[in-house]
Amino acid sequence: MKRAVKYTANQMENELDNYTFETLFSVKVGEQTLYQQMTATMAKIDRGQMAMEEKTVS
Repeated sequence: MKRAVKYTANQMENELDNYTFETLFSVKVGEQTLYQQMTATMAKIDRGQMAMEEKTVS
């Protein structure tokens, strides 16, 4: 898994022009979910202009 995270981070920094990054955070006690939050980040990257536009929705 560590290798996969490093590979993905490298792709996001050096290879991809845009991507969507989603996370899901949950707090559970046993089988009961007490809290859950989903976040999606959409990023557009222009490496030539050294610019990035990012939008995050929770």
